[in-house]
Amino acid sequence: MDGGKIVLANDTGASAREHDYNGALQMRMITALLVDDHEIVLEGIERVLSLDGRVEVVGRARSLSEAGVFLDEMIPDVIVLDLRLPDADGIAGIERVKKMCPQAKIVAMTGYGKAAKAGALKNGADAFLTKELASDIITHTICELFPANRREQDFVQKLSAREVDVARLVAAGMTNNEIARALCVSKNTVKTHLGNVLRKLCLRDRVGLALHWRLKEQRGAPDNHPVG
Repeated sequence: MDGGKIVLANDTGASAREHDYNGALQMRMITALLVDDHEIVLEGIERVLSLDGRVEVVGRARSLSEAGVFLDEMIPDVIVLDLRLPDADGIAGIERVKKMCPQAKIVAMTGYGKAAKAGALKNGADAFLTKELASDIITHTICELFPANRREQDFVQKLSAREVDVARLVAAGMTNNEIARALCVSKNTVKTHLGNVLRKLCLRDRVGLALHWRLKEQRGAPDNHPVG
């Protein structure tokens, strides 16, 4: 690393470069370049990421051309890429970014629903988010791409058995009253457990918890505690 940049030696093989690159991640924050043509979106994402402390925004761009100027100077760990930009659209944008910076992970993001998800992931994106949900799970999504920087590799291990029960039922869409009846506890007890879960997993609210839990289940996270 030189002056804050990741420097890749020209005389080493691909496997050695990958080892050095991933090893460096264990000693610093994840660096991110944000690419979106709406300044308010850039500001919002940067603000959310700054609250966590694991991801540092090292650049913001309003187009792929601006992103290219940045990428000539620095290699970020991850690029958060809007799929609708003035000078690139959808899959073409992902392909161009991959050519400009093949080392970086790409989190594709769109404000037009999940229709583009399959195509984005098939054509090079490492993760996919809709803008309406990005503020709740973008930090966790990015950190999932870099195992050395996860705080929650085995996130269930951070929770008590009853907290796991509450989290699972929240993810299933149940209200606090419904959870209280299902677990034969008071509503206040449910609220206490839910508060503990949100604090331990660094989440803002039950919507973020539900999204985060479902994402973990899709990726095979352990969930072995029975309800009851």
